[in-house]
Amino acid sequence: MGTTQKYAANDSNVRVYKDDQLAAAMVRFGGPTWHFFKTRSDLEQLRFLFMYQTLYCDDLLGNKEVIEEIKHADLVVGEILYLCSTLVADKFDLPHVIVSGATLSIPTGHSFGIPSPPSYVPQWGASLTPELRFVDRVKNVVKWMFSYGFFFYTICPMFNELKVKHGITPSKNMHETLGRVDLILGQMDFVLEDPRPLLPSKYLGCKYNCSFLQIRLIII
Repeated sequence: MGTTQKYAANDSNVRVYKDDQLAAAMVRFGGPTWHFFKTRSDLEQLRFLFMYQTLYCDDLLGNKEVIEEIKHADLVVGEILYLCSTLVADKFDLPHVIVSGATLSIPTGHSFGIPSPPSYVPQWGASLTPELRFVDRVKNVVKWMFSYGFFFYTICPMFNELKVKHGITPSKNMHETLGRVDLILGQMDFVLEDPRPLLPSKYLGCKYNCSFLQIRLIII
């Protein structure tokens, strides 16, 4: 983690590196406050968040010592809202696990092919229940269009700049890199949260207990 994340700096299990770009941005723009989140739209909040994330990710990818350590890992674990782990996993061709602590219906879910059809799955930020009336479905489709467009025309270009800068898999386009995931661990039930279809290329695992023995994890 970067040195700006002071809550984890003294943890013996955390590898700390300098995140100077993020630190400079936090001084220049200030950190997000309650007033900021109260007065900004959902997409504006995400744009601000991903601006910070790309700076944080750039600092990580530019740290030769940390990258050399990651190169020898067995597995990369990332969070569904933080896409830097996809770049790291693709750079070194490592297995990639994504953890989702909240809903699967967020804009970054598009990159991992999580089915979220607007016809009957309430979209992120739409404030709708699964019992959609006609007007709700229209609102839901419009929300999906904004969310989908935001992902492809705002988020993807941000991370594509990092992909090009750090020479990550030039043979792949940005969507292939961001969609690189081997397993998604979600706290929300895939079926009970919303009635999602299961696409032919995906399969749903069951509840299980797992223990990683002698596996070196890199959590981004």
